[in-house]
Amino acid sequence: MKIKIFVFLFIVFLIGVGLIFLQTKPKTTPTPKTVSGPSIPNPIKGRVDYELLITEKEFDFPKEAPILKKDDLLPISQDEAKSIAKGLGFEDDPIIANDILEGETYIWNSDSALLTIWSKTRKIDYSLSRTPDSINKQLSDSTLLNTSQEFLANYFGLSSENLKFNNFTYWEKASGVSGLIATKKGQANYYQLNFYPKTSEYVLLTLNPDKTPYYVWLLPDGTVYRVSITDPGNLIPTEDKYPLKSFADVQKSPQDAIVVSLDNGNIELTDVVQGSIQKISISKIQLAYLLDSFKSTFYQPVYLLTGTTNISGTKENIQVSLYLPAIAQP
Repeated sequence: MKIKIFVFLFIVFLIGVGLIFLQTKPKTTPTPKTVSGPSIPNPIKGRVDYELLITEKEFDFPKEAPILKKDDLLPISQDEAKSIAKGLGFEDDPIIANDILEGETYIWNSDSALLTIWSKTRKIDYSLSRTPDSINKQLSDSTLLNTSQEFLANYFGLSSENLKFNNFTYWEKASGVSGLIATKKGQANYYQLNFYPKTSEYVLLTLNPDKTPYYVWLLPDGTVYRVSITDPGNLIPTEDKYPLKSFADVQKSPQDAIVVSLDNGNIELTDVVQGSIQKISISKIQLAYLLDSFKSTFYQPVYLLTGTTNISGTKENIQVSLYLPAIAQP
Protein backbone atom coordinates (compact mmCIF):
# COMPACT_ATOMS: atom_id res chain seq x y z
CA MET A 1 0.00 0.00 0.00
CA LYS A 2 2.81 2.41 0.91
CA ILE A 3 4.47 1.65 -2.42
CA LYS A 4 1.27 2.53 -4.34
CA ILE A 5 0.94 5.81 -2.44
CA PHE A 6 4.58 6.62 -3.16
CA VAL A 7 4.15 5.90 -6.88
CA PHE A 8 0.98 7.99 -6.98
CA LEU A 9 2.69 10.95 -5.26
CA PHE A 10 5.70 10.63 -7.57
CA ILE A 11 3.47 10.77 -10.66
CA VAL A 12 1.65 13.84 -9.28
CA PHE A 13 5.06 15.43 -8.66
CA LEU A 14 6.16 14.80 -12.26
CA ILE A 15 2.90 16.24 -13.62
CA GLY A 16 3.36 19.35 -11.48
CA VAL A 17 6.95 19.85 -12.65
CA GLY A 18 5.81 19.44 -16.24
CA LEU A 19 3.08 22.07 -15.86
CA ILE A 20 5.53 24.50 -14.27
CA PHE A 21 7.99 23.90 -17.14
CA LEU A 22 5.32 24.57 -19.76
CA GLN A 23 4.24 27.76 -18.03
CA THR A 24 7.77 29.12 -17.63
CA LYS A 25 9.07 28.03 -21.03
CA PRO A 26 9.74 31.18 -23.10
CA LYS A 27 7.33 31.81 -25.92
CA THR A 28 8.83 31.27 -29.34
CA THR A 29 7.73 32.82 -32.59
CA PRO A 30 6.68 30.11 -35.05
CA THR A 31 8.47 30.00 -38.39
CA PRO A 32 6.15 31.39 -41.07
CA LYS A 33 5.22 29.09 -43.94
CA THR A 34 5.27 32.01 -46.36
CA VAL A 35 6.81 35.47 -46.19
CA SER A 36 5.52 38.60 -47.87
CA GLY A 37 8.85 40.35 -48.36
CA PRO A 38 10.94 42.79 -46.32
CA SER A 39 9.86 46.34 -45.58
CA ILE A 40 11.89 48.60 -47.89
CA PRO A 41 10.94 52.28 -48.35
CA ASN A 42 10.47 53.19 -52.02
CA PRO A 43 10.38 56.98 -52.48
CA ILE A 44 11.29 56.87 -56.18
CA LYS A 45 8.22 56.72 -58.37
CA GLY A 46 7.72 56.29 -62.09
CA ARG A 47 8.84 53.78 -64.69
CA VAL A 48 12.53 52.93 -64.92
CA ASP A 49 14.20 50.85 -67.63
CA TYR A 50 16.73 48.22 -66.55
CA GLU A 51 19.66 46.56 -68.25
CA LEU A 52 20.93 43.36 -66.62
CA LEU A 53 24.60 42.93 -67.48
CA ILE A 54 25.36 39.96 -65.22
CA THR A 55 25.54 36.47 -66.70
CA GLU A 56 24.02 33.23 -65.47
CA LYS A 57 27.55 32.01 -64.66
CA GLU A 58 27.97 34.91 -62.23
CA PHE A 59 24.66 34.02 -60.59
CA ASP A 60 26.22 31.47 -58.25
CA PHE A 61 23.70 31.24 -55.43
CA PRO A 62 21.84 28.40 -53.70
CA LYS A 63 18.31 27.47 -54.70
CA GLU A 64 17.01 27.96 -51.16
CA ALA A 65 18.02 29.57 -47.89
CA PRO A 66 16.71 29.98 -44.34
CA ILE A 67 15.50 33.26 -42.91
CA LEU A 68 17.08 34.64 -39.74
CA LYS A 69 14.94 34.56 -36.63
CA LYS A 70 15.64 37.38 -34.17
CA ASP A 71 15.49 36.91 -30.43
CA ASP A 72 15.09 40.38 -28.96
CA LEU A 73 17.52 41.62 -26.37
CA LEU A 74 16.66 43.79 -23.38
CA PRO A 75 17.09 47.56 -23.79
CA ILE A 76 20.46 49.01 -22.83
CA SER A 77 20.09 50.20 -19.24
CA GLN A 78 21.35 53.56 -18.05
CA ASP A 79 24.02 51.81 -15.97
CA GLU A 80 25.20 49.85 -19.02
CA ALA A 81 25.28 53.03 -21.09
CA LYS A 82 27.29 54.85 -18.42
CA SER A 83 29.74 51.95 -18.28
CA ILE A 84 30.32 52.15 -22.04
CA ALA A 85 30.72 55.93 -21.82
CA LYS A 86 33.20 55.71 -18.95
CA GLY A 87 35.34 53.26 -20.89
CA LEU A 88 35.47 55.76 -23.75
CA GLY A 89 36.56 58.56 -21.44
CA PHE A 90 33.26 60.33 -20.69
CA GLU A 91 33.01 61.20 -17.00
CA ASP A 92 29.91 63.41 -16.82
CA ASP A 93 26.32 62.20 -16.69
CA PRO A 94 24.56 62.06 -20.05
CA ILE A 95 21.87 64.27 -21.46
CA ILE A 96 18.75 62.07 -21.51
CA ALA A 97 16.05 62.38 -24.13
CA ASN A 98 12.98 60.24 -24.67
CA ASP A 99 12.05 58.99 -28.11
CA ILE A 100 8.84 57.11 -28.86
CA LEU A 101 10.57 54.67 -31.22
CA GLU A 102 14.11 54.59 -29.88
CA GLY A 103 13.34 54.72 -26.16
CA GLU A 104 15.55 56.59 -23.71
CA THR A 105 18.48 58.18 -25.52
CA TYR A 106 21.73 58.91 -23.68
CA ILE A 107 23.96 61.63 -25.15
CA TRP A 108 27.52 62.58 -24.22
CA ASN A 109 29.31 65.50 -25.86
CA SER A 110 32.85 66.42 -24.87
CA ASP A 111 35.52 68.57 -26.49
CA SER A 112 37.06 65.50 -28.10
CA ALA A 113 34.24 63.03 -28.82
CA LEU A 114 30.52 62.39 -29.15
CA LEU A 115 28.55 59.35 -27.97
CA THR A 116 24.86 58.55 -28.42
CA ILE A 117 23.20 55.38 -27.14
CA TRP A 118 19.59 54.53 -27.99
CA SER A 119 18.36 52.15 -25.29
CA LYS A 120 15.36 50.44 -26.90
CA THR A 121 16.86 49.82 -30.34
CA ARG A 122 20.34 49.16 -28.88
CA LYS A 123 22.00 51.51 -31.34
CA ILE A 124 25.31 53.12 -30.49
CA ASP A 125 27.14 55.86 -32.37
CA TYR A 126 30.58 57.10 -31.30
CA SER A 127 32.81 59.57 -33.11
CA LEU A 128 35.54 62.09 -32.58
CA SER A 129 34.33 65.71 -32.43
CA ARG A 130 36.52 66.66 -35.35
CA THR A 131 38.80 64.96 -37.83
CA PRO A 132 42.39 65.36 -36.60
CA ASP A 133 45.33 65.73 -38.94
CA SER A 134 46.39 62.28 -40.05
CA ILE A 135 49.52 60.99 -41.74
CA ASN A 136 49.07 58.03 -44.07
CA LYS A 137 51.14 55.33 -42.39
CA GLN A 138 50.44 52.84 -45.21
CA LEU A 139 49.02 50.41 -42.68
CA SER A 140 48.31 46.87 -43.88
CA ASP A 141 44.77 45.53 -44.08
CA SER A 142 45.51 43.08 -41.27
CA THR A 143 46.68 45.93 -39.00
CA LEU A 144 43.54 47.94 -39.76
CA LEU A 145 41.38 44.88 -39.10
CA ASN A 146 43.10 44.11 -35.78
CA THR A 147 42.74 47.74 -34.67
CA SER A 148 39.00 47.68 -35.38
CA GLN A 149 38.42 44.31 -33.74
CA GLU A 150 40.33 45.30 -30.60
CA PHE A 151 38.38 48.56 -30.30
CA LEU A 152 35.03 46.78 -30.66
CA ALA A 153 36.05 44.17 -28.08
CA ASN A 154 37.68 46.50 -25.54
CA TYR A 155 35.09 49.28 -25.54
CA PHE A 156 31.84 47.61 -26.60
CA GLY A 157 32.29 43.98 -25.56
CA LEU A 158 31.98 42.70 -29.15
CA SER A 159 34.30 39.74 -29.54
CA SER A 160 35.73 38.92 -32.96
CA GLU A 161 34.58 35.35 -32.26
CA ASN A 162 30.98 36.55 -32.77
CA LEU A 163 31.54 38.86 -35.75
CA LYS A 164 32.50 38.29 -39.36
CA PHE A 165 34.52 40.85 -41.28
CA ASN A 166 32.84 41.64 -44.59
CA ASN A 167 34.83 44.24 -46.50
CA PHE A 168 36.59 47.59 -46.65
CA THR A 169 34.94 50.73 -48.00
CA TYR A 170 37.17 53.71 -48.70
CA TRP A 171 35.84 57.28 -48.50
CA GLU A 172 37.35 60.49 -49.83
CA LYS A 173 36.52 64.12 -49.17
CA ALA A 174 36.40 65.49 -52.70
CA SER A 175 36.35 69.15 -53.66
CA GLY A 176 33.00 70.42 -54.89
CA VAL A 177 31.10 67.54 -53.25
CA SER A 178 29.16 68.03 -50.03
CA GLY A 179 29.41 64.39 -48.98
CA LEU A 180 32.01 61.66 -49.39
CA ILE A 181 32.78 59.66 -52.50
CA ALA A 182 33.88 56.04 -52.71
CA THR A 183 37.52 55.78 -53.72
CA LYS A 184 40.63 53.59 -53.56
CA LYS A 185 42.66 53.03 -50.43
CA GLY A 186 45.54 55.29 -51.48
CA GLN A 187 43.26 58.33 -51.87
CA ALA A 188 41.00 57.65 -48.88
CA ASN A 189 40.52 59.97 -45.91
CA TYR A 190 38.54 57.31 -44.04
CA TYR A 191 38.69 53.51 -44.07
CA GLN A 192 35.38 51.83 -43.23
CA LEU A 193 35.53 48.24 -41.98
CA ASN A 194 32.21 46.38 -42.09
CA PHE A 195 31.20 43.54 -39.78
CA TYR A 196 28.11 41.37 -39.25
CA PRO A 197 27.08 38.50 -36.91
CA LYS A 198 28.74 35.14 -37.53
CA THR A 199 25.41 33.33 -37.24
CA SER A 200 24.45 34.76 -40.65
CA GLU A 201 25.83 32.79 -43.61
CA TYR A 202 25.63 35.87 -45.82
CA VAL A 203 26.36 39.49 -45.01
CA LEU A 204 23.66 41.30 -43.04
CA LEU A 205 23.00 44.77 -44.45
CA THR A 206 20.93 47.71 -43.26
CA LEU A 207 18.61 49.81 -45.43
CA ASN A 208 21.79 51.65 -46.41
CA PRO A 209 23.75 49.07 -48.45
CA ASP A 210 27.04 50.79 -47.61
CA LYS A 211 26.54 50.02 -43.92
CA THR A 212 26.50 46.73 -42.05
CA PRO A 213 25.14 46.56 -38.47
CA TYR A 214 28.66 47.07 -37.12
CA TYR A 215 31.23 49.30 -38.79
CA VAL A 216 34.35 51.19 -37.80
CA TRP A 217 35.97 54.19 -39.47
CA LEU A 218 39.72 54.53 -39.21
CA LEU A 219 41.97 57.37 -40.28
CA PRO A 220 45.04 56.61 -42.42
CA ASP A 221 47.25 56.64 -39.30
CA GLY A 222 45.07 54.01 -37.58
CA THR A 223 43.11 56.36 -35.31
CA VAL A 224 39.56 55.19 -34.63
CA TYR A 225 37.36 58.04 -35.87
CA ARG A 226 33.89 56.50 -35.64
CA VAL A 227 32.03 53.37 -34.51
CA SER A 228 28.43 52.61 -35.39
CA ILE A 229 26.52 49.68 -33.90
CA THR A 230 22.98 48.59 -34.75
CA ASP A 231 22.50 45.50 -32.61
CA PRO A 232 20.29 43.07 -34.57
CA GLY A 233 19.69 40.82 -31.56
CA ASN A 234 20.46 37.11 -31.35
CA LEU A 235 20.05 35.64 -34.82
CA ILE A 236 19.19 32.00 -35.46
CA PRO A 237 18.76 30.54 -38.97
CA THR A 238 15.42 28.75 -39.28
CA GLU A 239 15.39 25.02 -39.94
CA ASP A 240 12.97 25.56 -42.81
CA LYS A 241 14.44 26.89 -46.03
CA TYR A 242 12.70 29.04 -48.59
CA PRO A 243 13.09 28.89 -52.39
CA LEU A 244 15.13 31.74 -53.85
CA LYS A 245 14.55 33.49 -57.13
CA SER A 246 16.50 31.95 -59.99
CA PHE A 247 18.51 33.80 -62.61
CA ALA A 248 15.50 33.61 -64.92
CA ASP A 249 13.28 35.06 -62.17
CA VAL A 250 15.67 38.00 -61.72
CA GLN A 251 15.75 38.57 -65.47
CA LYS A 252 11.96 38.74 -65.54
CA SER A 253 11.50 41.02 -62.53
CA PRO A 254 14.19 43.74 -62.30
CA GLN A 255 11.33 46.26 -61.92
CA ASP A 256 10.64 44.70 -58.50
CA ALA A 257 14.03 45.93 -57.28
CA ILE A 258 13.95 49.08 -55.12
CA VAL A 259 16.58 51.80 -55.40
CA VAL A 260 18.13 52.28 -51.96
CA SER A 261 21.22 54.37 -52.73
CA LEU A 262 22.35 56.87 -55.36
CA ASP A 263 25.91 58.18 -55.62
CA ASN A 264 26.87 56.30 -52.44
CA GLY A 265 24.21 58.14 -50.46
CA ASN A 266 25.15 61.63 -51.63
CA ILE A 267 21.84 62.04 -53.50
CA GLU A 268 18.73 62.05 -51.33
CA LEU A 269 16.21 59.62 -52.80
CA THR A 270 13.31 61.86 -51.79
CA ASP A 271 14.80 64.69 -53.91
CA VAL A 272 14.75 62.67 -57.14
CA VAL A 273 12.16 64.02 -59.57
CA GLN A 274 9.76 61.41 -60.89
CA GLY A 275 10.84 60.17 -64.31
CA SER A 276 14.33 61.71 -64.08
CA ILE A 277 16.14 58.38 -63.59
CA GLN A 278 17.11 56.98 -66.95
CA LYS A 279 18.12 53.40 -67.65
CA ILE A 280 19.77 51.52 -64.77
CA SER A 281 22.57 49.18 -65.81
CA ILE A 282 23.07 46.38 -63.27
CA SER A 283 26.57 44.89 -63.34
CA LYS A 284 26.88 43.08 -60.01
CA ILE A 285 24.65 40.96 -57.78
CA GLN A 286 25.17 39.71 -54.23
CA LEU A 287 23.05 37.64 -51.85
CA ALA A 288 22.57 39.21 -48.42
CA TYR A 289 20.20 39.39 -45.46
CA LEU A 290 18.40 42.65 -44.76
CA LEU A 291 17.97 44.29 -41.38
CA ASP A 292 14.94 46.27 -42.52
CA SER A 293 13.56 47.30 -39.12
CA PHE A 294 14.33 46.69 -35.46
CA LYS A 295 10.65 45.69 -35.14
CA SER A 296 11.11 42.78 -37.56
CA THR A 297 10.93 39.28 -36.10
CA PHE A 298 12.69 37.72 -39.09
CA TYR A 299 15.36 39.01 -41.46
CA GLN A 300 14.99 37.88 -45.06
CA PRO A 301 17.45 37.33 -47.91
CA VAL A 302 17.66 39.95 -50.65
CA TYR A 303 19.72 40.38 -53.76
CA LEU A 304 21.89 43.50 -53.64
CA LEU A 305 22.11 44.82 -57.19
CA THR A 306 24.72 47.46 -58.04
CA GLY A 307 25.51 49.35 -61.18
CA THR A 308 25.21 52.81 -62.74
CA THR A 309 22.49 55.15 -63.92
CA ASN A 310 21.96 58.65 -65.28
CA ILE A 311 19.68 61.27 -63.76
CA SER A 312 18.44 64.12 -65.90
CA GLY A 313 20.21 67.38 -65.02
CA THR A 314 23.04 65.75 -63.05
CA LYS A 315 26.31 64.00 -63.80
CA GLU A 316 26.38 60.72 -65.70
CA ASN A 317 27.29 57.20 -64.55
CA ILE A 318 26.03 57.63 -61.00
CA GLN A 319 26.54 54.64 -58.70
CA VAL A 320 23.24 52.99 -57.85
CA SER A 321 22.30 50.22 -55.43
CA LEU A 322 19.02 48.31 -55.32
CA TYR A 323 17.46 45.61 -53.17
CA LEU A 324 15.45 42.83 -54.79
CA PRO A 325 13.57 40.49 -52.40
CA ALA A 326 15.21 37.09 -52.97
CA ILE A 327 12.50 34.69 -51.80
CA ALA A 328 10.46 33.35 -54.70
CA GLN A 329 6.74 33.91 -54.24
CA PRO A 330 4.39 31.03 -55.12
